[in-house]
Amino acid sequence: MSENPYEPPKASLGSSGKREYVYYPGWNRVTYIISYLALALILGAISYGSVSSPQYSTGVESGRFAGTASLVNLLVVPFAIWFASGRLRNIGSSRWWSLLQAVPLLNFLQCIYLASAPAGFARSKKYDLAGMIVAGILLLLLVSAFLWAFTAP
Repeated sequence: MSENPYEPPKASLGSSGKREYVYYPGWNRVTYIISYLALALILGAISYGSVSSPQYSTGVESGRFAGTASLVNLLVVPFAIWFASGRLRNIGSSRWWSLLQAVPLLNFLQCIYLASAPAGFARSKKYDLAGMIVAGILLLLLVSAFLWAFTAP
């Protein structure tokens, strides 16, 4: 230890004298985003198929569509919890936080956090540039979706 208490700690060097890479298991950011996009596309295709069928042209008022949408949403929750669990492991947080995916509105905020935090975020507490860009884009999309939902006729 040095005499100066304000001196930053030295980087840990391996036996070869180079910086060692810390491996964080779980789903990385790109895998998480692609998985969620695939899940959203499947959900949208199923929902669109139930709305666009000719015998149910009334759309949302149709009891059949409401039942199909509810069933699909219930089937999506376990996958969302699974995706979040893998990503939380990569971030370094407790995987119990993945249960927030079952709570409406909080799941949106958790998705933004999971998509923007780099690997090992629980340890470093530092966002990288890519994470800030992803968080900004997702927050903009979330705000615009809420504005559209509450102002659309």
